[in-house]
Amino acid sequence: MAAGLPLTDEDRAPWLAVLRELLQNALAAGEDLVLACSALKRSYREQLSVDAARQRWVYLHAPRELIAERLKARRGHFMPQALLDSQLLALEVPEDALRLDASADPDTLVATLLRELRMGTAS
Repeated sequence: MAAGLPLTDEDRAPWLAVLRELLQNALAAGEDLVLACSALKRSYREQLSVDAARQRWVYLHAPRELIAERLKARRGHFMPQALLDSQLLALEVPEDALRLDASADPDTLVATLLRELRMGTAS
């Protein structure tokens, strides 16, 4: 990606395997875990689904313009803004995810996420 070339499914396979192992370990230990990654395709999310009863997907939706603006403001990040369109073309919007508006401020997003997922509170 740093070279301006989108990753292939084969490029992503080892990364997805590592993330799946992190999820398996956290679930086995009974720990809460928030894993932030693109998981653009349904097949990636399927690979990361360890225990559907204890996992939940969150889809941070934002208009292309907002994402482009945020990418432009990043410094030292590996993904160039030039790859945004290829990422959006690869995106298969999750149907079963909690959908949040990524244009909200981070504190609001976190509060909504915690409330919706009932994390960090006694239940």
